[in-house]
Amino acid sequence: MNNYDDIINIKNHEPKFHVRMSREQRAAQFAPFQALTGFENEVLEVARTTSKKIELTDDEKEEINNILVNSINKYVCITYFEPDNKKNGGKYIVKDGIIRMIDSYDRKIIFKDKTKIDIDEVLNIER
Repeated sequence: MNNYDDIINIKNHEPKFHVRMSREQRAAQFAPFQALTGFENEVLEVARTTSKKIELTDDEKEEINNILVNSINKYVCITYFEPDNKKNGGKYIVKDGIIRMIDSYDRKIIFKDKTKIDIDEVLNIER
């Protein structure tokens, strides 16, 4: 006779007043506990790099303004700086399309697809 022969064939206890948990519910109880929620996202945010904005000379800014004035309803490719909301710096983005209008009050370039770019963030324009 083995040590457990007397209990090996006993049926499991069945609860009288509630339904047994499904396997998924029971497994969820033993899922790993994450004590530092959001910590991984913070580590990734700190590791994320940003670029420094290139400052243009007055002559370069004037050249961009001259090109913009003559680019309404024309296809252009604009490289501009998008500042980061969480860190110093940002990233450079290339946008191409047809310029619908120049909003000189808000200093925005508005494309046909309604994308808006701040004129002061433009680095380069190609037609």
